[in-house]
Amino acid sequence: MTVPTPSKGVPVVEDPPAAKEASGATTKTGKRAPRGAPKMPPHGTPSTADSPSPGKRAKVANPNLDMPLLLGTAATITGEPRTLDVTSMLRHTGILGASGSGKTTMALNMIEQLLERDVAVIMLDRKGDLAGYARVDWWKDTASPTRAKKLSAKTDVRLFTPGTGGGRPLALSLIPDLRGIPDHERNRMVIYAADALAAMMDSNTSTLRAILTQAVAVLSEAGKHANLNELLDLIERRDDQLLARASRYDDKHFKKLVEELETVRIRDGHLFDPKAEQLTIDTLIGRGPEGKVPLSIISTRFLGEIEHVQSWVAHLIACLSRYAAQSPSQELRVVFMLDEADIFMPAGAIKPPSKEPLQDLLKRGRSAGLGVVLSSQSPADFDYRSREQINTWFLGKIADQRSIDKMKQLFEHKPAVGGKLATQDPGHFVLLQDGSVGDLIRTPSMLRTTQIAEPELMALAAQNRGASSA
Repeated sequence: MTVPTPSKGVPVVEDPPAAKEASGATTKTGKRAPRGAPKMPPHGTPSTADSPSPGKRAKVANPNLDMPLLLGTAATITGEPRTLDVTSMLRHTGILGASGSGKTTMALNMIEQLLERDVAVIMLDRKGDLAGYARVDWWKDTASPTRAKKLSAKTDVRLFTPGTGGGRPLALSLIPDLRGIPDHERNRMVIYAADALAAMMDSNTSTLRAILTQAVAVLSEAGKHANLNELLDLIERRDDQLLARASRYDDKHFKKLVEELETVRIRDGHLFDPKAEQLTIDTLIGRGPEGKVPLSIISTRFLGEIEHVQSWVAHLIACLSRYAAQSPSQELRVVFMLDEADIFMPAGAIKPPSKEPLQDLLKRGRSAGLGVVLSSQSPADFDYRSREQINTWFLGKIADQRSIDKMKQLFEHKPAVGGKLATQDPGHFVLLQDGSVGDLIRTPSMLRTTQIAEPELMALAAQNRGASSA
């Protein structure tokens, strides 16, 4: 907190005036901010949530992370600035609001500032409006062309179009690379990979999924970068190692699994094309020789039906989970932004292959310097069971009472918040963090978002197709 809460016998030490003004704790007239407004850390003050004890502070590799993000201004007469400590992004962010509430520009304002601070970003683009950064001259059509041009010059934009041979395809690795993965983590990584593949099958029964999981385990333990043909061969010939793990299943299940996987090979084999650029962490955020900050934008427009999108994204999340298991860090290094998050982590008993890996990534990302930003325009369909893993919430206009009722657990100690959500103007948000509540008028992003048609998406992606990022 900017100003410590006084307790008996403990003097209150306030911030210097400059820090107060930057944090939004006071206004230029010296008045205090409204009671209950979030007290964000001032400029240059890192969060202490994960800080080592005094005298043992870890060395900061990226000093730019000390600069807070400017979110916008408070919805008050004085309009004091609202800022957010970059370290807060490690505890993840949720942005909820109806269509037209300003969620995307809210998120992109933070994304642009993170890129300016040399934090790599991976964005999932469902509608085609995030890919505007791939336009060479996007910075010209902004309110701040000088700043936008500098950002464009330091950013290595990688636009991927999985699911099509045009643009810049991004192929899935069938077998997870377990090198550097701790032994106790390996089984879970295998299960995630097998579940994502099983979701593509027409008959995804528990028996077939169990046999498939063991087949994937055999190949991964052998260090094989196998394709679908090799996986099919392993199951069809009843490999000894596979039978040692699954010999009690009736042979008809092995035959059925082969049939299902053959259908996947014929229908979706292009998603696993070994000749295409592979989905790896180096492909996404590996630094090139110029050292530019990576911005990977993955368009899902060409993946077809939603089940295929969920399956592909499950592979992506599993890739990030492996990175998290291999690369511990106390400092924010990469942010993953997931638009339409309710599709990938829906409420209730619905369990697409992306749901469990995403819930797991929320738990483990913090220790790897990986922050997650989840955005949804259907709050009632979003799973809130992982809400304790998300520290910062931005709530835009939500007129649907069912959605507001579903969200009450987010502001259970501030019930009056629910009455504000239906009447908020576009660009206005309620900010929840650490039990504090405050109104916010967000600062627009530099990118002016427009939905890009598929032909232009393909052309923009092809501009740097096959470029080496490692």
